[in-house]
Amino acid sequence: MEAKQLEKFIDRRRGTYIFNDNYQKRYQVPFDPQKLPKKLWSLKVKFAVLGAFLRAAVPFCEPRNWVVIASLEDCERQHWHTDYDTDLIQRATHSGEDRTGYPFACRSP
Repeated sequence: MEAKQLEKFIDRRRGTYIFNDNYQKRYQVPFDPQKLPKKLWSLKVKFAVLGAFLRAAVPFCEPRNWVVIASLEDCERQHWHTDYDTDLIQRATHSGEDRTGYPFACRSP
């Protein structure tokens, strides 16, 4: 039910297709959980809990650049992968290097 509500909230026209073996079957759309309408309060709470978990797990970073990923009918299964190199994230969290390319906005300890 919530997935269908979220799907109605996001604007697919703002999305971009992401890699998959059968092209244009999976896309991502920029998303700001804070802008969810009041009728989706339960989703807003879940995203707040997820954000709190991420801030606790990586205390010097702030989650940013949220996206919703959707797969269209007949989309093939995604290959196992990670989007970010965890070693690079660890280095960025504990050093003063440029962090603009990471999924979190990190600050020095």
